[in-house]
Amino acid sequence: MAENDFVSEKEALEQYVEVVKQSREHIEDVRVQNQHARDRLVMTLAGGALVLSVTLLTSIVEEPRTVWALEGAWGLLALSLVAVALSYTLTEIETDKRLRAIGEWLRQPTLKRGPKESKHTWSTWTNRASVALLIVGLVFLMKFAIDNYPPTIGETGESDHLGHEQTIREEER
Repeated sequence: MAENDFVSEKEALEQYVEVVKQSREHIEDVRVQNQHARDRLVMTLAGGALVLSVTLLTSIVEEPRTVWALEGAWGLLALSLVAVALSYTLTEIETDKRLRAIGEWLRQPTLKRGPKESKHTWSTWTNRASVALLIVGLVFLMKFAIDNYPPTIGETGESDHLGHEQTIREEER
């Protein structure tokens, strides 16, 4: 084999550094895009569910039942929004830490060990918590909606849960 078929350790290290830089940029871009999309989804769904539940309570339901489910839903959906807001701050802090660790490694790169990476971070847990809180909050909201729909009032003044059929029977009389 010719001498120039082999790559020196210095050249291998330079290639490795370049690969680490490119990988880091790509991973961060994908991660940030994914996180923003998830955060927008959670905020939209949680905020929309809160607005829907207030509308349901004030415009449709005259005498609400299972109010505990609605109150639980509001609390869980609000906590979901707080978790998303907290994750923004934590992500910023953790990203700064990662960038510093990569910068330190790039000042003294070695083939034996790459930049230090953390697996599960506080922002990861707050993101997961926001999704879990959203799901449970929506379940509570569904419980409230099912227990209070349809809001048709019969002759006794109580909801008879017959909906449209009751309305048709009353019109036929």
